Formats: sequence, structure tokens, C-alpha cells
Amino acid sequence: MKGEAELETWLSNEDNLWKISDGFPHGYLPKPLIHPDFSRQKNLETKDLKTRKKCIYVRRNVWLDHRDNWDEYTLVIENFIKEPVLSHRLAHNTIDRHGRGTVEEGGLFFLDEDWRFAKQGFNKIDIYIEASQKDKDEIWELLTLLGNYGFGRDASTGRGRWQVEDIVEDMELASGTGQRLMSLSRGVLTPE
Repeated sequence: MKGEAELETWLSNEDNLWKISDGFPHGYLPKPLIHPDFSRQKNLETKDLKTRKKCIYVRRNVWLDHRDNWDEYTLVIENFIKEPVLSHRLAHNTIDRHGRGTVEEGGLFFLDEDWRFAKQGFNKIDIYIEASQKDKDEIWELLTLLGNYGFGRDASTGRGRWQVEDIVEDMELASGTGQRLMSLSRGVLTPE
């Protein structure tokens, strides 16, 4: 890469910084967090309300069509999905720290890992990045490099790898006319 000095110079200019979203199942956006309208809920069955509450993603095209007049109670439940869940249990050996390899007796333990994006239908994720148009090639290069090396705790064992399929300028999402914004990443909103 270009070196630490160039990274520090780049980071010192706020105009260079990228805003990066969480990863979402392909074709979905987070369901807006709004105060429930209890008068609108009266027309729905309790089972339907509970299902809607558990769903945290909405189809991207549905969100775009209804964002100026959002009323999730009028939308068909099939437009929403829950957080994908897929846990995978892996066996690990306890290492003898005195340099003798693995413990012979009782050294096996199990950990559950989050493999939600390995689930069929959820193996592609969308990430939104707000950056200058001139940074498009650099974003491609850096995300591809990170995907080739792997990301996370077990990157050295070949996990956390991905392939960048495409980078597209999203004019639809950026063209909203409303007074409010929706965060596409986790965080805590404060008055500051």
C-alpha cells in the first residue's frame, strides 16, 4: 500500500473520510424505527403484529416506494424479513501452554459461530459507502484487498473472506425529499 504517512495525511482531511454502512442482506434495507401507531395496529391481528415487530429488514424497492409516506401497517408482510440466523458449532482443542501441544484429556470445547450470511439466499450483502466519486477505484481496491486477506478473528485460517462484485452509485437512495434521515449503521444518536 502507500504507507502510514500518506494514511495520516489522508485521515487529517475530513472531506476524504468515508461513511460506511453495516452489511445488509442483498436487496434489503433496515426497517425504519418509528413510534408505533396504536390506532393503526387495531386493524391487525396480534400474530401479525408480533411477526412485524421481529422483522428488521424491508425490501429496498418497497422502502424506496414508500419512504415519503411510511406506514408499515399497510404493507404486505412478505416485504419484511427477520435477521437471518444460522449458527454453526465448531470443535476446538485446548492448548497446553507449557509447549506440549493439545491437552490429552478433556481438552475439547465447542464454540457457536455466526454464519448467517452463509445461508442460502443471504450469501450476498449490500454495503453503502458515502464517498467522493473520485474514490470509487480506491474503494474497490481496498475492499477487494481486505476480502482477499480475510477479516475478523480467524482471518489467518481463511475465514472472513469475500469478493466484491460491483460498485454502483446509488442515486435513488440519495434522492430523498424528506426532512429526515435514516442511519444505515449502528450508533448512538446524541444531541451533539
